[in-house]
Amino acid sequence: RIADAAKKVMSEQLISNASVFKRHRYFEGDEFSVLDCSIAPILWRLLNLKADISAKSSPIQRYARHIFERPSFRKSLTEVEAEMAKKR
Repeated sequence: RIADAAKKVMSEQLISNASVFKRHRYFEGDEFSVLDCSIAPILWRLLNLKADISAKSSPIQRYARHIFERPSFRKSLTEVEAEMAKKR
């Protein structure tokens, strides 16, 4: 399936760049930026699609949790996206 192949490629790309998520609190620094706003929805969907983001990618998982806990992120979710959190 095309969707499965795309999910696999995106997961592999994230994992191969996991070290980027170790350097700072946010993606490219210590302050939340528009880049984080762009990455967060992708991570939200990948994690909810049960993408294979393994133990090797713990920096990504930590980053995602940090972003997802932000009140502004939670407020930005649509009803469908908020339902995704309940299915995890």
